[in-house]
Amino acid sequence: MVGFIVIVYFGYLGLMYCINQLRALPPTHTSPKKDFLKSIIWVLATVLFFGFALQFSTFVHPLVAVFMFAAAVSTSYFFFFLYLVHDCGPHQSANSCCIFRIKMVGVSAPSSKVIINGSKLIRDVVPAPESV
Repeated sequence: MVGFIVIVYFGYLGLMYCINQLRALPPTHTSPKKDFLKSIIWVLATVLFFGFALQFSTFVHPLVAVFMFAAAVSTSYFFFFLYLVHDCGPHQSANSCCIFRIKMVGVSAPSSKVIINGSKLIRDVVPAPESV
């Protein structure tokens, strides 16, 4: 358990350091350093995901452990795609190609509207005092 805590601690510090170094580079900058930082971010995140799945899978039902490892694999695949495969198109700026903005309008969850990238999605409105 002590080894796991040390790995998580230093892995998290390394991950934050690499993310800050990547953010410090200009968005249009292409270099081996940027690719290396993206690779290190993916490796450290994957190690942390699988470390948590491995460490806590011993405490849960085997079916839940399978779901934990499936979540680790899918999240690792998502980060791999996000950092190493996905590239912005020439018509998009490097800052705006991967931004997904969600704006909540309204006060309560049942009667609120969700605006995703300019298009409105309206959930079912449940009659409540605040929606009357």
